[in-house]
Amino acid sequence: MVKVKNTIFRKLLSAYLLLIMTVLSIIAFLLSWGYSNYVFLEKQTDLRSAAAKTGKLIESYRNGQIAAAELSRSLDILSYMTDSKIYAIKLTRESLQNKNLMMDQHFVDGYLLDDLNTILDGREVTRKKQYSDQFGSYVVFVGEPLQNQDGVEGAILLFAPIDQISAQITRINLAIWLSALGAAVLSGIVIYSISLKISKPLRVMEEGARKIAAGEQIEDLVVRTGDELDKMAQAFNFMKNRIFAAEGMRREFVASVSHDLRTPLTTINGFVQGMQDGLVKTEEYPKYLKIIREETQRLIGLTGDILELAKLQSGGITLSRKYFNKMEISQRNRKFVNQM
Repeated sequence: MVKVKNTIFRKLLSAYLLLIMTVLSIIAFLLSWGYSNYVFLEKQTDLRSAAAKTGKLIESYRNGQIAAAELSRSLDILSYMTDSKIYAIKLTRESLQNKNLMMDQHFVDGYLLDDLNTILDGREVTRKKQYSDQFGSYVVFVGEPLQNQDGVEGAILLFAPIDQISAQITRINLAIWLSALGAAVLSGIVIYSISLKISKPLRVMEEGARKIAAGEQIEDLVVRTGDELDKMAQAFNFMKNRIFAAEGMRREFVASVSHDLRTPLTTINGFVQGMQDGLVKTEEYPKYLKIIREETQRLIGLTGDILELAKLQSGGITLSRKYFNKMEISQRNRKFVNQM
């Protein structure tokens, strides 16, 4: 079980999860926004096409090619196919002055009066999402000029309630965000596994370092990632083996020094004890004092070696390189051998 603290595992997991969540959220938002705009633009395109067909039907009615009943029936079919309400009205700027224009026995919405003035200028008006009091809901609105030979004689107005469009967008958005959530969960599982795999060698090395510090023996770490972690594990194993080797040498040195110190100390103690107990005759004191002195010199030499070794280990002694002539030393060695 991984202890989640301020560890490499936690940092990797948090960073990757934050990155994935941010990317997925941005993608889901852009898809939702893009799909919503696409649906509304497609609806406006359908309404523009219906407005153009309405203009042609009215032109055919003016030319006597179709009767009023056929015109009405054709507009009803077009309205049904585009799921919209279609109005073709004649008006002038004077008729807009009283602001009492009505459609289907209802006064037109306030925003529509300004739009009608724009339409009478021969310009198209579109609204992607506009609340209409007449329909009691939000609508997609397209207004086109109604043309005749003399110019603009009125307006073709199309209103499409967005209830079905909104329901469709909601369904698609739900699918997008659920897909993003599923991708986030799957990514979280993968990221957890990857973060755990990356941090595991580091935790193993940490535990190994603690065991070494406590004096325990551990086996070489086995990390086969083929990257920097692999090299770090190899360096750790090299350091561990050097430490163990140095520790073995230290123990051997301590054991050897202890033996070398014990022998002269035992000799000195025995002679001194014999002299104190009267076991050694007075006339033999010089002989045994000489031996004690030799053993003391030996102890002094051993302690000096120990001090020199301590200086080497602590860096108190600096070694310097010097060049020498090998031929000269070889000749000296030959002379020494010949003299022997």
